[in-house]
Amino acid sequence: MPAKSTAPNRTATAPGGSVLSQDWQNLTTPLAVAVDIGNSSTIGAANGTHLLIPSALVGANSRTAIPTDQGSALLHYEAGDSVESVGCHWLVGNVAVATAPTSHAKVVDRPDGKLTYALPLVLAQLGLLFPDASEISPAVLVVALPDAKVLAPRMQSVLTGTHLVRVNGRRVTITLNRVDVIEEGRGALLHAVNTGAIDAATVRGATVTVLDLGGGTTLGNAVVRGQFVPESRVVVSQGVYALWQAIAADEAPDMMRSKLLQFGDPTAVARSFERGMVGGGIQYLSTGIDLMPSYHRNLGLWANTTITPTLNALKQWRDESDAILVTGGGAMLPGLIELLQSQPILGGKIRLCPQPRIANALGMAAFGQSQIGG
Repeated sequence: MPAKSTAPNRTATAPGGSVLSQDWQNLTTPLAVAVDIGNSSTIGAANGTHLLIPSALVGANSRTAIPTDQGSALLHYEAGDSVESVGCHWLVGNVAVATAPTSHAKVVDRPDGKLTYALPLVLAQLGLLFPDASEISPAVLVVALPDAKVLAPRMQSVLTGTHLVRVNGRRVTITLNRVDVIEEGRGALLHAVNTGAIDAATVRGATVTVLDLGGGTTLGNAVVRGQFVPESRVVVSQGVYALWQAIAADEAPDMMRSKLLQFGDPTAVARSFERGMVGGGIQYLSTGIDLMPSYHRNLGLWANTTITPTLNALKQWRDESDAILVTGGGAMLPGLIELLQSQPILGGKIRLCPQPRIANALGMAAFGQSQIGG
């Protein structure tokens, strides 16, 4: 049963430029929803829409103010099948980072972070993705995990059931009767096939390497004749954030340490790149300092400590691959794809996944919809 809305038709612009349709009450087919819990961001996707929030949370209480920005939630678990969560309050997303910049809980902090923090992240994401719904009951919720076959029962036990919550003061009943768990990276691969970036016949009949450049980690997987190879999985515990840290700490005369007499803020560096070019460069906040010279100095060094070890660990499959699919937010780094394509060892194998930052979530939602006949 699709989520029910009590509001008239309208749209709202979400971070990243997506549009959230709130006309859910007119859906006549079962709805699949995906929530991609990443080490850096959690992305919800359904019916062609998406919303991205930081994978961050911090404890709250009944007196905590309700946040107002679209990427934030005050979540109160009032009742439901997660008995240990009854009475708990969390701030989730942007507001968690703003409220406790150095002490908020992050998925990347724990090896089992995706399981430990799944319930509040998923419930908050669903409440934000359907901002007018009083009932949310997707036909299937799709999530992704490493070693999905082994970990699926644990994730399903965490999420399955009925959860009565308040999201930013709004009471919502969220019912999750079916939770499908798929391998990390399968959604991005499916999205690449659906958008024509990789031919379906290549995936079915050959070897493809999936390189996921996340904020906190760099992941690699081999897919042989359409099947993920569990023993191929590689995790390097360093992602794009390490590049922002290197730029923030650059001591060159043209950078913050010299001009402002203090190191830069890596998060502010990231925001500066998200804003894009201003006057031919990437400006750090409103200082007029151009970050691009430092970016060019550090990009290759960063790639050598993240991408190179990942692909080297995958050498057995990398050398046999017909394609290396690059996805995740790091795939959008200026000049990175060109840098990878220039490496003789990679030949002409590099393929950029369309919409790389949200590709996994979009593909997961498409997978879920295909499973329920939508």
